[in-house]
Amino acid sequence: ASVVFYNSGVKLAMDDSPVLESLKELVSKGTSVYLCTTCINHFGIKDRLPVGSFSDMYQILNLLNDADHIIRP
Repeated sequence: ASVVFYNSGVKLAMDDSPVLESLKELVSKGTSVYLCTTCINHFGIKDRLPVGSFSDMYQILNLLNDADHIIRP
């Protein structure tokens, strides 16, 4: 399973995020967390992301395209 964050959603992986512990727990159970590098650079938060892998939109779109289920806000 994977979780992807893009646009302002990348802020959910920041060091002061209210869901950071939940994300760490997902990672410890084998879930991959992908963060949009362009979005991270836009918000200037590269040094504040203790969880997740930096990714590009090409990879993120492929993950979404191949997904069986997508949860949208």
